[in-house]
Amino acid sequence: MNLRNPMSHLDPGAHHIYLLPGFDPGGTRTLLRLLRQELAQAEPPLRLERLKSSGALPCWALQDRSAAKPAILGRLTLLSWDDIVRRRWAKPPWRLCWQGLLLYGYYLLHGRTLKTIRTLPKASFTFFWPMVFVMSLSLAALAQAVLIAVLPIAAGWKLLLLGCTLAGWLWFGLKQADRRRVDWLFRAIHFSCTLTHGEGDDLSKRLDDFAEAIASNIRSGNKERHVIVGYSSGAYLAQKVAIRVLEKTGQGPDTSKLQLITLGQNPAFLASISTREGFRRELRTLLDQSIPWIDFTCREDWMSFAEVELANVLGCTPGPFPQRRQVNLAGAAGLSDLKTVLNNQFVLHFQYFRHAREFSCLEWLKGPYTNE
Repeated sequence: MNLRNPMSHLDPGAHHIYLLPGFDPGGTRTLLRLLRQELAQAEPPLRLERLKSSGALPCWALQDRSAAKPAILGRLTLLSWDDIVRRRWAKPPWRLCWQGLLLYGYYLLHGRTLKTIRTLPKASFTFFWPMVFVMSLSLAALAQAVLIAVLPIAAGWKLLLLGCTLAGWLWFGLKQADRRRVDWLFRAIHFSCTLTHGEGDDLSKRLDDFAEAIASNIRSGNKERHVIVGYSSGAYLAQKVAIRVLEKTGQGPDTSKLQLITLGQNPAFLASISTREGFRRELRTLLDQSIPWIDFTCREDWMSFAEVELANVLGCTPGPFPQRRQVNLAGAAGLSDLKTVLNNQFVLHFQYFRHAREFSCLEWLKGPYTNE
């Protein structure tokens, strides 16, 4: 097969997927590895083959190797922003704690947060979990320090015990935060919240480059359907890219070949907790465009916000989009009860990229899609 011309063997009903990962310094490599691993287990087996495209963005062909004459079922372009994530990935624990103090202090001091906690308890639990984790460990360490302080022993021994106790709690906290990915979760939450104030010059330019590349492909006149897929923290960025593509192509949703898919999205919750009117207005613009949009979500995935209706949060009349598809990620991951679900939230959150009987990544990677 001549992979230098990816359109030469393209299935007439094929589509071009543009995948925008979440806030993960190795997101592109991680998701590509997961997809290759899972597609090999599909029936028939599928594979991703790197294309020698002339564009600046890396592109892979989704191929069915079981056919006598292998055809390209679609194309996958990874919209990588890993380098930007790494620049914003706070590393020292003290910096994370300082960011947490500022972030949660800000949101706890305005009234919208209390309303959100009452109406969206699961989403709020995820949002405040890093704060609860740190406060619980801090209170436990403080209680033990108080007990040591009142012991009838020499001051020197007290200082030694206090030092050992605090060092032990610090070591235990760092280990537990790493095992439970609390630090990773907080970084993603902090980044998502900063987006409500603007994405910054570097990220804004990168999103504009993505939009220009997609618009150029749409203007080329090929028969592909162009599908932007945003995962986790990348869901909101995918929405911003979709709006820019429509602006660049000068086409409305009725005539454009553009579609949007979100996996484990969070913008609806951010809209419910944010007081930034500019951020909320941007989301209203997205709904007004009526871009064909499918939102894959799961009630057990507490790292996404399955119970939040974007139109209701924004005070808009619900339209035809987004179309919500509730999927059984817990069943696909073999998680049967609440305890195992809560202890395996990161496993669950990455289940959108796995292939199982209950849910397969092929449902969004391969389609079919409709314009209805």
